[in-house]
Amino acid sequence: MVIATYRRPDVLPGCLEALERQRLRPSEVIVVDQSPDSSTRELVTVRRGSGYELRYVHSDAAGVSLARNIGWRLARGEIVAYTDDDAVPDPGWIEAIVEAFESTPADMVGGRILPLWEGGTPPTWFPSSRDYLLAIYDPGGRLAPFPEVSLPMTVNAAITRRKLESLGGFNERIGARPGWPVTGEDSLLGWRVRETGGRIYYQPDALVYHRVSRSRMQRRFLVRRAYLEGVCLVDVEDKRGLLTPERLAGMKRHHRRNARREILRALGRVWRMPWNDPKFIGQLAEVALSRGIVDGCRRLEQENGTT
Repeated sequence: MVIATYRRPDVLPGCLEALERQRLRPSEVIVVDQSPDSSTRELVTVRRGSGYELRYVHSDAAGVSLARNIGWRLARGEIVAYTDDDAVPDPGWIEAIVEAFESTPADMVGGRILPLWEGGTPPTWFPSSRDYLLAIYDPGGRLAPFPEVSLPMTVNAAITRRKLESLGGFNERIGARPGWPVTGEDSLLGWRVRETGGRIYYQPDALVYHRVSRSRMQRRFLVRRAYLEGVCLVDVEDKRGLLTPERLAGMKRHHRRNARREILRALGRVWRMPWNDPKFIGQLAEVALSRGIVDGCRRLEQENGTT
């Protein structure tokens, strides 16, 4: 399994300790570090995996897709599992992933993601409809084909080495990297799995808890994250080859109108303590999402010389 990390030696030990508590231990854990200092290296190299081989590799070049590609290419297993450095896998996580691959024709498996709120509870203003912006995913149900409206997130995903090899791994022109804080690499990989006839399954028993720090429990962060999600959606569509000039212009028009409409709806709630109203914050997030899509469309039009 692979963990990509960047400047977070404070939370990585919690993830490694959770892997040591697995009922079915991983055969190896590969930590791909892109931090400019040696703190993560020192933390990992003095540690010994309990029941598994712990391997450390450093990359001077940064980028989450690059890190995940480095990891799977070094991995020896036929199934490559991914989680994040700030995640805490449940003790039955790996066992449930293996069960899903053994009992279905899956090429890729995604699991349930629940939040670990710093302080224990979410803020009262947080709109549950925006869970996905914090990488929370809990649709319920049982082991079954992944819902068509969703795709696995790499905080809790596994894929066969065979499929990764056939796709060439993650597209390194997408995903967070220096100067570009926009995600989307896991969505693009999921789409490529589906578009090439691959099968994706949801395994609710494969549970990972994802830390939500106080810095992310702020309205400003949520609205900013919604904006970046809009930019991400355009980037993913572009990398899939779906954005003709006509479609690009249509998306821009639609989301300009949507942003104006949601602003008007939000203004209608101003009289109600809006900063504590989840619906109001959800509307602000919707405005930010549409603005991100509009700006993403503009960026592509400028790159393509179609403005």
